[in-house]
Amino acid sequence: MIYILSLLLCLFLAWNYDIIGRKRNKLRWYRILLCWFILVSAFQYMVGSDMELYVEKYESFPTELSVNTIKTLMDNRQQPGWVLISWICRIITGNFFLMQLIHAVVLNVAVFTFFRRESKYIFLCVLFYAISAYLVLNFNAIRQSYSIAFGLYAFSALRREQWKKYFLFVFAAFMFHNTAILLLVFPLFRFLRFSGKTLLYFIAVVVLFIVILFRIDFETLMISVIETGVLGDSLSDVATSYIADEDLGVEGRYAQLSFHLILVILVVFYYIIKKKNLLYGGAAVSYMIMVILTGLMPILWRFRLFFDFEYFVILAQVVIESPPNRYKKYKKWIYLAAILVFFYFPFRDYMRPYVGSKFRYIDQYYPYHSIFYPVKEQRSL
Repeated sequence: MIYILSLLLCLFLAWNYDIIGRKRNKLRWYRILLCWFILVSAFQYMVGSDMELYVEKYESFPTELSVNTIKTLMDNRQQPGWVLISWICRIITGNFFLMQLIHAVVLNVAVFTFFRRESKYIFLCVLFYAISAYLVLNFNAIRQSYSIAFGLYAFSALRREQWKKYFLFVFAAFMFHNTAILLLVFPLFRFLRFSGKTLLYFIAVVVLFIVILFRIDFETLMISVIETGVLGDSLSDVATSYIADEDLGVEGRYAQLSFHLILVILVVFYYIIKKKNLLYGGAAVSYMIMVILTGLMPILWRFRLFFDFEYFVILAQVVIESPPNRYKKYKKWIYLAAILVFFYFPFRDYMRPYVGSKFRYIDQYYPYHSIFYPVKEQRSL
């Protein structure tokens, strides 16, 4: 129920402020919604399939750090930033709530600040965040969510050509998760200038990429990369375990031409042609490529998360600004229909049962329990 109420509140605010265009109390509602998102995240109890493991590791975290202890933690895939914040919190209290609170504030302030800075349609962007990424970032991928939060600050700094801030935030992101390496692709798009030739290159690269994916054996390719040793022992072990996993490993089917992907392609290239912004356009193309790759190997959704928020900004802009003026009479209903269409895809994924399991994806997060009424559910998939 708490998730439905959150979505309805986001939809109400998006309708009133982004679609209808009202201004009164907009900033107040922005702050209220931010506080609500923080509270739901901070006061949860054992929501998410990984939360129990986070709590166990935190409770056993050493309060005295030595060189050998730090090395052991690093070998266990814990980045320096995560080790530092865990150590500070563990000295203060053995209760994991402090970690939850800091995480909820850092992540959601970063997300809301990013939307306010980068989009006119703040609440519609928040709505897309709520349905697509809120649950996984607030209740599961906690270490990576710190990395994504710093990545959002990095992207905004890059857009303003604040290079020192950009690299500082990228460094901070990398201190929490290795996948932050993807943030280094953004400067490549910063130097592109829009032209008919550039657009043709974009289209050609995407088409070539899809054709190559159709022709290669993706699982064999991944195994070959692992065997080269270029990923290192730790990452190689992780990659091997993911490939072997029935739900996270390589799929036998292809999803390149799914209805969802077709809509993503239309949104991305409409934006690039209409707005001629290749920094955002490049981020959106990266999102599109990650959607394709996730259809081949589901675990790669973790990499897609670094491009989700730029795509939400683009999607909100396309939804609001694309309907032609001759349909002005029906615009509000067109907006609502478009929002519901893009709602369908994450909702479908939440309802999808895992192979060989009675659990659906949403069962990791439902029912919601708070620290005030702690109930431990079976969240395993």
